[in-house]
Amino acid sequence: MSSEVVTRNEKSLFKPPQIHNIMSQNRSITLGVIVGNRNFFPDALVTQGRHDVLEVLAERGVEPVILDEQSTKLGGVETWQDAKKCAALFDEHRQRIDGILVVLPNFGDEKGVADTIKLAFRVERSNPDPGIP
Repeated sequence: MSSEVVTRNEKSLFKPPQIHNIMSQNRSITLGVIVGNRNFFPDALVTQGRHDVLEVLAERGVEPVILDEQSTKLGGVETWQDAKKCAALFDEHRQRIDGILVVLPNFGDEKGVADTIKLAFRVERSNPDPGIP
């Protein structure tokens, strides 16, 4: 697979081929958005970070698939229960999601983020390794 590097404002951005294909098909990009949270940091950071990211995505015509603020604390992912809720949402929209955006406005808990991705995009293996969850 070839990749394309685009330079904008002296910053190099990797542009995966599948994103290029989506754009050439004149359809919008849909991203699964995980807002990580870590309980002992200020909640205001999660609220503001979530707002800022959603604003930028809207400006660029990117459709987010994201937990609402009532599903979990502030719509963030921190616990195993949060990860299961977010994974279920991503699974429901699996055919539309083109990629994942992880936002860690308050140094969110990476375990919750990793659990979400593992649960949502688990691939069935023909010869599963019992040591790999």
